[in-house]
Amino acid sequence: TPNVPTLRFPDFSEEWRSTPMKNVCSFAKGYGIAKENLSTEGNPCILYGELYTTYKTAIAKGIKSKTRLDPTDLFHSKANDVIIPCSGETAIDIATSVCVPYDDVLLGGDLTVIRTKLNGAFLSNQLNGVRRKKIATIAQGASIVHLHADELKKINITYPTREEQDKIAHFIDCLDERIATQNKIIEDLKILKKELCNRHFKSIHNDSMLEYIPLKRILSERKEYCEKDGTYTHGTLSKEGVAPKSERYDRDFLVKKEDKKYKVTHYNDICYNPANLKFGVICRNTYGDLIFSPIYVTFEISNSVYPAYMELFLTNANFIGRIRRYEQGTVYERMAVSPEDFLSYETRMPAYEEQVKFADKIQRIQEKIELESAILDKYQSQRKYLLNAMFI
Repeated sequence: TPNVPTLRFPDFSEEWRSTPMKNVCSFAKGYGIAKENLSTEGNPCILYGELYTTYKTAIAKGIKSKTRLDPTDLFHSKANDVIIPCSGETAIDIATSVCVPYDDVLLGGDLTVIRTKLNGAFLSNQLNGVRRKKIATIAQGASIVHLHADELKKINITYPTREEQDKIAHFIDCLDERIATQNKIIEDLKILKKELCNRHFKSIHNDSMLEYIPLKRILSERKEYCEKDGTYTHGTLSKEGVAPKSERYDRDFLVKKEDKKYKVTHYNDICYNPANLKFGVICRNTYGDLIFSPIYVTFEISNSVYPAYMELFLTNANFIGRIRRYEQGTVYERMAVSPEDFLSYETRMPAYEEQVKFADKIQRIQEKIELESAILDKYQSQRKYLLNAMFI
């Protein structure tokens, strides 16, 4: 059968229709709700830039969303409406829609509302899938791009019978629910890991049976340098950890001196950016030998402490909050903690055996997070495939 998708439910065989959106949709712009109007009571609300977050509620003190779609429904969007941003930083970002799940949803500004005769979830999934790049090409602007309803109206869409639309939309919705569940599993594991660390390090901090020791007793600054001569991999440091430098972080074209010295780091070193501790740029080197910018600080860990435990301690938000008291500088973005001040910090440490036991427990949770994240990646890849294979 011509004009049908490559993947289809076997109980359908009719050819799909094709038409510009203006023939099966009406368009309007939602505006009138801002973040200062949010409360815990009132109508559900969708804000610009938060299409996929939990629906918030707006204060019902006479606030009405001026969504002009239907003379009989001047103020509220309806279930089955499709919402898409009018503007954003990139064209591909604004080419993202969502189907309103129920009636009486108030709308924030800079949103285009599409009321359609089709199944809204079916239409939204088609726009987010096979039509997304096309929508991105009609967006206009430089620093801020805009997506005009007049251009959207010209986009050709394809659709089968309403029964097949409903079945496709329900199928994708079921997968979305599974993805949401998977995200919840991962988030709960991350919360568990965080709370266990907070509780453990708080108890160690308050254990008067343990003596205070300065970090310089268990850490020593590594001041080893090497030119970029191929001896070591060139790396970088970010919130994700130590890793080989990618194109995103490549700034070598700014280096004027050919014999510039880079700092060397080895496996299990603690590395941090003095000016970016506030953003959590501190980690244990789990990659191995490499060189990176000399602005980074590198510590070698003593044999008296377990490296994985030391990483958990130094990356814990409570420690970062306390060590930031040593920050110096007048410009917020450049305020830094020097290695000398870092090493002068005094703390308590449990016995080595306890360090190993706790770090290993947290590692098992981390491995579970990584396993569940890999499963999530497969679901998301499957969804991406289906959005291309089940639509035309």
